[in-house]
Amino acid sequence: MKNFIQPGEKLTLENVSGSAIVSGQVVKKEALIVIAEVDIPIAGKGSALAQGVVEVAKTTPLVLEQGVIVGFNDATQDAVVGGAGDYDIGHAWEKAESGDTKMLVKLLAK
Repeated sequence: MKNFIQPGEKLTLENVSGSAIVSGQVVKKEALIVIAEVDIPIAGKGSALAQGVVEVAKTTPLVLEQGVIVGFNDATQDAVVGGAGDYDIGHAWEKAESGDTKMLVKLLAK
């Protein structure tokens, strides 16, 4: 196919947020949810993951069943119940127990 560019799993993210972005940070750019793969300085560019399963911090003692929508709280930088955070980031890849401080999330593909 002549017009194929790339699989779309990663992109180059331009940091226009006014704050440095750290590797592993959840970033919302318009309707796109990505995970920074590298530290990205203010006004800099860096690689970000747009698809896949990632590990993110989770509020305890929250329990999230496999497959549920997972939200994200920008202020605390952790996963919450879908619809309860600042925005939704994906689906729980596996069940997250109450004592877990991290969980696996399949990023939303919008």
